[in-house]
Amino acid sequence: MKRVISISEIVRPVQIENDFCEVWASADANYGEAKSQLEVKLDAFLRRSKDNKRLTASWLPPAETVTERVDIEEASPAAKEIFESWVQRVRRATEGRVDAVPSPAA
Repeated sequence: MKRVISISEIVRPVQIENDFCEVWASADANYGEAKSQLEVKLDAFLRRSKDNKRLTASWLPPAETVTERVDIEEASPAAKEIFESWVQRVRRATEGRVDAVPSPAA
């Protein structure tokens, strides 16, 4: 697999109880030349501002993987388009939400 992009973006700030957090969206995209297949791993999480601790919340979309058959020349633009769609989905999920718990992986 060939790395296409690794990208993350702060979607918006939120306040969880007395802590300020940022909602993040991320994507790691790889391309398999043998199958002409793009694989984009998408994730959404919270990062607490005071200590950068990664948190999760039930209202965030669960991590997922999107696969598409594309030519190598189309891999980067396709990955960016998939990521932008993911960012919009995460943004919609964050509206009016305030509950969060530490991630087990933290």
